[in-house]
Amino acid sequence: MNNNASIKRLIREIAQSGMDQLPIVVARVTRVDKDKATIDAMPIVQGQPQIFDVRLMAGIDDYVVGIVTYPVLQSTVLLVPIENDNTAYYLLATSEVEEVLLVMGNTTTVKLNSDLCSIDCPQIVFNGGGIGGMVKLPSLVEALSNINAYCNALRTALTTTLPVSGDGGAAIKAAVVAAIGSLPLADIGSLGNEKNSTIMQATDLILDENQDLQIAFGDFVIDYSDEQHISHILIADKGSFREHPLLGVGIIRWMNAPKRSDAVDLRNKIASNLKYDNMVTISIEVTNDNVNINAQRIK
Repeated sequence: MNNNASIKRLIREIAQSGMDQLPIVVARVTRVDKDKATIDAMPIVQGQPQIFDVRLMAGIDDYVVGIVTYPVLQSTVLLVPIENDNTAYYLLATSEVEEVLLVMGNTTTVKLNSDLCSIDCPQIVFNGGGIGGMVKLPSLVEALSNINAYCNALRTALTTTLPVSGDGGAAIKAAVVAAIGSLPLADIGSLGNEKNSTIMQATDLILDENQDLQIAFGDFVIDYSDEQHISHILIADKGSFREHPLLGVGIIRWMNAPKRSDAVDLRNKIASNLKYDNMVTISIEVTNDNVNINAQRIK
């Protein structure tokens, strides 16, 4: 007999002897403890004592981790003893599943039962992320409501304001600005679920308050830079970026102008410029000399 045949024979003998030492108990579930991930079960064979605290997971920690299958009460289960100890058992299989729980570390939890499939994790990607993520319905309703209010206010202003001869449309423009100037923009950036794969943050060399390269521990500082990019776009005039000559809001010129344009024009200009930099505007607030911007970068 060659060595391979001898090894196969030994493995077969070990496996068979192991099965002889691991009797499988057929039982019915009498209690399910989801907090401790254990069950109690009564063997089907009469005369055998009830088995308590059957493990549903490999670990014995106080928290659930890994894949845990919770059987239905009164379902049939197969139990195996742990290390040939007839007082400690592990669930091998069940005829009916009430719930399956998958826990990975402290960040990912998947719960599946007949009523729901719940997924909680830092990022959810559908179809490789090529078509983005799911739309958040409440945010969509709010955005559409803002658009509707904006359009209604604009329609009312245009249909109820009488033109003034010789003013070049100033009266109508003033009425439109008064009607829509304080209305919020549609929150388009919040429509996509933050856990999809379309939202990102850019990183770049960070500048200090003097617009010099920031240095720490003898090296350049690289960090999230979207706020810095927005600031540069606001300050820059058109033509400041040689590769993108149309990019730039010129906020300093706007603030120092003897007669400023209205806030609506500024908000639209900011939103269109941020769009050039692949950013979706969530909100823009212009109050006196302050401009507050909330925007997200998309891939």
